Amino acid sequence: YVSQWLELADAYPEVLAFLSDSARVLWPKASPKVREQTMIGLAYSLVAAAPDKRRHAVAVNPHLAAASLQGTLAELIRMMQVGVVKGPATRWKADVAALFRKMIV
Repeated sequence: YVSQWLELADAYPEVLAFLSDSARVLWPKASPKVREQTMIGLAYSLVAAAPDKRRHAVAVNPHLAAASLQGTLAELIRMMQVGVVKGPATRWKADVAALFRKMIV
């Protein structure tokens, strides 16, 4: 998921920016089929599939973890678009993956 998202960001940055900026307007108009396959849904699936190695720790709420994953990737892309961090997006793959491994595994 992280690799695919970052590759999409490098290939189609303007499309992801448009979707991010237009979600509030476009979402109510989306068909039920489109609503079934959302980026947040994919993020939730990734979080739900993570192995539970923290049996004695407090579990991370999967909804919050999915929102955090989605939001972090969206904001990283936005930061690249405005020049706060350097691209390409794929250069951040290892750092993003490490961050989320610490959070959900």
